[in-house]
Amino acid sequence: MSELSIGIDYWLAATHAPGVGRYLREWTRALAELEQGPRLALFDVGPAGDSIPEEALGLAAAGARVRRRRARIRRGWTALLERGLGLPVEAWIGKVDVFHRAHPLGSPRSRAPAVVALAQPPSAAEREALSSLAAVLVFSEHAREQLVQVHGVREDLVQRVPVGADHWRRGMKEPLDRRRAGGRARILVLGAVRAGRGHGAILESFNALRGGGADLDLVICGRRGDAAPRLESALRSSPFRTDVRWIDEPLESAMPELAAGADVLVHLERASWTAVTPLEAMGFGAAVVTSPLPAFREALGGLAHYVEGDPEAPAGLLGALERALASADDDAARRARRELTRGFTWRANALATLKIDSEIAARRG
Repeated sequence: MSELSIGIDYWLAATHAPGVGRYLREWTRALAELEQGPRLALFDVGPAGDSIPEEALGLAAAGARVRRRRARIRRGWTALLERGLGLPVEAWIGKVDVFHRAHPLGSPRSRAPAVVALAQPPSAAEREALSSLAAVLVFSEHAREQLVQVHGVREDLVQRVPVGADHWRRGMKEPLDRRRAGGRARILVLGAVRAGRGHGAILESFNALRGGGADLDLVICGRRGDAAPRLESALRSSPFRTDVRWIDEPLESAMPELAAGADVLVHLERASWTAVTPLEAMGFGAAVVTSPLPAFREALGGLAHYVEGDPEAPAGLLGALERALASADDDAARRARRELTRGFTWRANALATLKIDSEIAARRG
């Protein structure tokens, strides 16, 4: 067993299925599964959230290497204790060598060197907080360059690690090359229904494809955000609304089968520093239509279909969807997409992060 002790702000991992919660959950799980892994001290304090079963956390593999302080209370109480009594997170989880924060700002604070991972550009307040950390983890070269050159973060603080994109494949009991039964092609959209994600433009292009005789359906899987009313209105006026399903309360346990059943994923974004969602879909062989963000091009290369312009009014979306649907039936293209994702594993992420943590602890020691 490694002598290194890593503290983790684990509350989002245990209570929030997507986003930062998924990153913390899958990275911690991969650390727990390492044969000679570190000791893990988990600060799981905060209110209740998504219903994520214990087996999905994958902590049992670490056995005695894991200690978890769990309490379902408001996070504000921990901040009050921290400010009023000067209690750092170590008062809850014991001494650690390195502490991984969920966000750059806010409680809990640690006496140990702190690390945070960023999947999108920081706010001005977050940017100021980064200088006090021991390391900032990013998942693309573009993100590293942006933090240093645009946001003024010291170059020695920014560390690039591979993102994992194999957690839904791990949950599948059937082979990865399984094609969805039923004959119809399926377009899938993942992520909250908010401005800048292009749900209206995607629905409009879907209507045009169906109107042209294409046999397909559309699944939108995302919680309600600020663009939900506009999408509801567009769905009511769609002549093919019976071919559209909107899952506005996603279940993490249903995500592997949902992703595996897609022929095409459409993932439009204005800003993202990680291609994890397109990579997850490509792991099942799905074709991907996405924005030409530098982090996406870096990870996906020429295997994705890119559309230019604002996601709310993307140029060439209909043509990109037509090409993607044709590619979805190309066995060689499906194999190439699956092969691309083989290096994007949470084990690789855990090993790279563990190396950085060990170096931080060695410098401190």
